[in-house]
Amino acid sequence: QVMVAFAPPPLSERVTGKFILDTQHDADSNPRLLLDVECAPLQSPDDTALAQDIQQSVTHQILRVNSEFAHYVPENSQAPVVVLQAYGAPALFPLGVKHKWTR
Repeated sequence: QVMVAFAPPPLSERVTGKFILDTQHDADSNPRLLLDVECAPLQSPDDTALAQDIQQSVTHQILRVNSEFAHYVPENSQAPVVVLQAYGAPALFPLGVKHKWTR
């Protein structure tokens, strides 16, 4: 359901829709989602407001469709860590290559 979070404008105009989802653990060993998102060609990956908008949209979509996530993941760990990546970032989103959705 992460893809749905990128569909509404203005998010769809600022990202390509490519992302890589991973998990990590915080200092208290709580699981956290890590989401690398590819920016649209003219979008800066330093836009913290965009990262926050993506975080809110993804969290909303996951909670909307996944009651287990809502009930078993601590509330302070539910929002994903969003890392914006430049368009065509060679390590994660090389141009002309199908990307991986998960790590």
